[in-house]
Amino acid sequence: MNKITTLAIVAASLASGFGLAVLSPFSAWQSQPDGLFSQESPTTDSSPITAAPAVGINTISLQDAEHERESQFRGVSSVADILTLPHDFMQTEALYVMAGRADVDQLHQYIDQAEALLYPDERKTALQILYSRYSEIDPRAALNHLHAKQLDIADNLIYGIFNSWAKVDLNAAIASANNLRIARQQKLASDAILAAYGNRQPQLLQDIANRLLRHSNIGRFSSISLLANASTNPEDSIRQALAIADVNVRRDSLFRIGRELAKHNPRQALDYMQAIPELPLRRQLQQQLLNQWASESPREALDYALRETHANVRQNNIRAVLQVIAGSQPELALQHLNALEGRTRQRAATTIFSQWASQDIHSAVAAAAALEDPQTKQRVISALSHQYARQHPHEAMAWADQLPDHMKASSIQNVISSVAQQDPDKAIELALGNTSGMKQTRALQSIIGQMANSNARRATQYLSYLPEGSVKDNTVRNLAANWARANPREAVDWIRELEGRQYSGAMQSIAQTVVRQDPEFAEQLLVELPNHERQQWVTELSSIKATTDIDGAFSWLSQFAQEPYYSQAIDRILQVSAATDTARSVQIFETLENQAEHTNAALTIVSRWAQQDPASAVSWATTLSDPNSRQQAMDAGLGQWLRYDRHSAVEWAVNLEESESRDQTLTSMVRQTTYTDLDLAPLINSISSDEYRNEATKIRFRNLWRQDAEAAERFLDQVYVSDALKESLLSIRH
Repeated sequence: MNKITTLAIVAASLASGFGLAVLSPFSAWQSQPDGLFSQESPTTDSSPITAAPAVGINTISLQDAEHERESQFRGVSSVADILTLPHDFMQTEALYVMAGRADVDQLHQYIDQAEALLYPDERKTALQILYSRYSEIDPRAALNHLHAKQLDIADNLIYGIFNSWAKVDLNAAIASANNLRIARQQKLASDAILAAYGNRQPQLLQDIANRLLRHSNIGRFSSISLLANASTNPEDSIRQALAIADVNVRRDSLFRIGRELAKHNPRQALDYMQAIPELPLRRQLQQQLLNQWASESPREALDYALRETHANVRQNNIRAVLQVIAGSQPELALQHLNALEGRTRQRAATTIFSQWASQDIHSAVAAAAALEDPQTKQRVISALSHQYARQHPHEAMAWADQLPDHMKASSIQNVISSVAQQDPDKAIELALGNTSGMKQTRALQSIIGQMANSNARRATQYLSYLPEGSVKDNTVRNLAANWARANPREAVDWIRELEGRQYSGAMQSIAQTVVRQDPEFAEQLLVELPNHERQQWVTELSSIKATTDIDGAFSWLSQFAQEPYYSQAIDRILQVSAATDTARSVQIFETLENQAEHTNAALTIVSRWAQQDPASAVSWATTLSDPNSRQQAMDAGLGQWLRYDRHSAVEWAVNLEESESRDQTLTSMVRQTTYTDLDLAPLINSISSDEYRNEATKIRFRNLWRQDAEAAERFLDQVYVSDALKESLLSIRH
């Protein structure tokens, strides 16, 4: 399939809402007494707004788009499957495809899987995509499901839900945003609605804003006037954009202006960006424009990148351009690879060869063999082994087997792992016939782990190939966890046949999943577990019970008051209650006697409370009697406050009564503040202790220096510290 057809299919799929009817039964929402919605009627104008329909895509029919999507990533049926794909872009594409063909029940499974991801960025991205899809099927269910989850990134997900929802049912989205209980989330939802129309139909922005209870200044959602002026008076447009106070809006407006200018003269657009005084922002925007240029005129963009005189900027620009060029002209990109150095060259080489392999694996493999730099070559060979195996598994194994010894073992492992995604039995055969010892054990573990996502019962048949030990124990735990997501009761029946460490590990691995999917069954299982293995089950059950009945959860937990995990379970209840009933959380806190429980509970309450009302949360923290609990809780609350309203947070802290605690608090705030546009010199100068003032100065200087050396030097001129300290800090330039 050519690139144009593929893009048309993606566009058509998006325009059709993934091809499923989008439900927006808002009339049913208004009768809901619980969850995220209040019972107060909006006081704003409630006249419906008629928005123009989405522009139709005629390049390819929606039916053809559906057919093409169904044919993509057929072997992908779980988040774990997606993570085995070799590249970020491919993983994201696969997740969109998998979510696009999922129903609500499948989305629940995928969300549970995504929630268990270890890396925060992967977890956040996956959940945003899945909840965006969920909101297109049934936004009410998506929000209620999100509320029950009590996720720490709920704000990001709420924004995505309402942004998607507004595009298909604007009036229902507005009414629901106004009914959200938490003011911060109400504002986020409103901003998401405005953002959905800022570029599509900016003439509706004021009407929409009039109907929303809380929202940001609507000026941040439209840069139409700036763009209209950019082609005739670019300097004036850039000057106006630079005057925008909000850093995110400023960056977005400048990029839009630059992109508009680049349509006619990319080189001139890049030169105009030199007028931006903030170095990080200037570099970022120039990089984005250069990437766009490279996709349209690769040789011209490469010539521009090669002429850059600043060494680090030159390296970054060349790498970015080569990665773009590799998609269509990998040989040209390879010719200029030696213009890069060290890890920059290695990363660029991996991208170039990965894109090359997707077009012609044999040419890519032959070119990789000719690479001279050994580290770059090893990294490229590793990436190619995955792609080779997916296209020609037998060829790939023969190729990997003839590689030099220092690359052979890892490449064989990669080939087996990739084959396992399509044919687990064949992968087992390859592992048994081509590996031995620990390498064979690791290969078998990987295959069984992948098989567990699609057919857990079948995967159990291969456990006998693994020797007894920690690897097998870990494999059993992972297998149990995957099985429980699909069928908790079947998984438990299998686990009951296990013994010793494997039984204990498997039961712990399924606790969270079973409790969330079937809490009644989980409570039955708790009875048969030995007391020393109940900790995770009790804490998870406490949390799930608290979502519907905080007092009931606390009463149920009291039977375990003498157990060592009691404090942890209380903390889980407080995590839920602090987000919905702060007063009750404080009452629970006051009943605690253990000092460790006090400190943990205070941190939990303030952290959750500060997400809704940081000023009240921090003020409550100052009333705590224990100095350690008070300081930790204040730091946690101020960290949240700085995220949502850093100017108010700083003003509050500066006005604290002079004391060592105040100095500690101010220093902690400096440590948590990385924004370059916030003037912290007055705050640091107000620290009474030389020791804390010096520490805060060092922290702030280093944070600034990483982003803008000139701003760091200006900062030093404004703080009251010794010349010796200033000279010491400035010496890092050398």
